[in-house]
Amino acid sequence: MKKIVLAALVLSVAFIPRAFAEPSSGFYWRGDLGGAIGAQATFRDREPGAANCSLCAREIKGGTGTSVLFGAGIGYRFSRAFRVDFTLDDMPTLKESATVVGGTSTASADINSLVGLANGYLDFSGIWPRLFRPFEPYFTAGVGFARNDIGNFSGSAFNGTLGGHVETTLAWDLGGGIALPFSDRMTLDLGYRYLDLNTLQTGTALTSGGTTTTVTADHAILHVHSVMMSVRYAF
Repeated sequence: MKKIVLAALVLSVAFIPRAFAEPSSGFYWRGDLGGAIGAQATFRDREPGAANCSLCAREIKGGTGTSVLFGAGIGYRFSRAFRVDFTLDDMPTLKESATVVGGTSTASADINSLVGLANGYLDFSGIWPRLFRPFEPYFTAGVGFARNDIGNFSGSAFNGTLGGHVETTLAWDLGGGIALPFSDRMTLDLGYRYLDLNTLQTGTALTSGGTTTTVTADHAILHVHSVMMSVRYAF
């Protein structure tokens, strides 16, 4: 009896990938929900030698906080091993909290980053199905754009409030994850991505004591680590 039960379990596991594999080709949509952790960002003056420089030779450095991440996309599977998708994700609550390097003056600003990427995926289960079944580990890389919206910088580093700015730049990502099909069309996906979102740039309006003057812009590079839970549905 034990041998029969054991054989039945082995056979059931063996047939899981056939029963719950995604279609070998075709379109799918995806919904994403997760979190993002921003790396440290260092702001430097665009024109440190200008008469109206904002930071001049100084730098401000600090973390960019955390944010919920949500988005959606549509993709196409070309084979068991390769697929592509186009995603649009939003990280609305990042925040730069910085201190002047070598000093004690501080500054902070809210950051909202909207990211659109074209991603390619290598699904290892499509190459070695017997090794990974029923799971579907993958590697991904993508390129696209980031719309980085930084709010007003306030704090003692600027002796006032430095206006915000929206910068749309090139972005790219690298990552990986593991998926588990729940039916022949629906798949649960847990993934990690490293995102290079390129330039954050401040505005040029400095308000202090009720007076607004034009100063030089400051800039930094935004890097983000993200973890997402996604649902994919093939149609």
